[in-house]
Amino acid sequence: MNIYLEGDLTFMPLPDLLQWIEQVRKSCILSVTGIDDASATRSFYFENGQIIFCSSDHAQERFGEYLTRVGQLEAGAMKTALLESRKLGVCFTQYLIDSRLATLETLTNSLAGLAETILVGVIGSGKGRFMVGGPIPGLIRGGPVRLGSGHLILDSLRKLDEADRYGKAVGSDVSFDSGPGTPAGP
Repeated sequence: MNIYLEGDLTFMPLPDLLQWIEQVRKSCILSVTGIDDASATRSFYFENGQIIFCSSDHAQERFGEYLTRVGQLEAGAMKTALLESRKLGVCFTQYLIDSRLATLETLTNSLAGLAETILVGVIGSGKGRFMVGGPIPGLIRGGPVRLGSGHLILDSLRKLDEADRYGKAVGSDVSFDSGPGTPAGP
């Protein structure tokens, strides 16, 4: 991977990075490390400034496992779809739509939920390092899901504020009154 920019999140917080990538319409990978253990990496993939995928070294923060955990896809179907999409050389999310295992709306809402979960964890930690690089892997490029970062940032900050206000643990599965971030416009 080519590294274009790297630094410390105490100098340039994650919300600022996400807004910058969206505003200048970058196609890149934003990876964050050093949140809870030095080897764990959480990554956001962008095309033209919109989030098209996110993932993590932590199983509960991987998109396929997230779909299974929230009841959108059975574990066996998820594993088969992941293997088949790789074998065919197509984007996992596109494969799920083409195979009628999920709708674009379901995948968009689920990716927004996962992105928000990762954002809350990273922002709530107040530490870590970032790296912006590329290119985006071919199996991720051109996927059908597109998210703007603005609503995700606001929802994540609101959840952190409410968790602080009500004494809830950051990253707990406490849900508040509104859903995950809003998909990007056309």
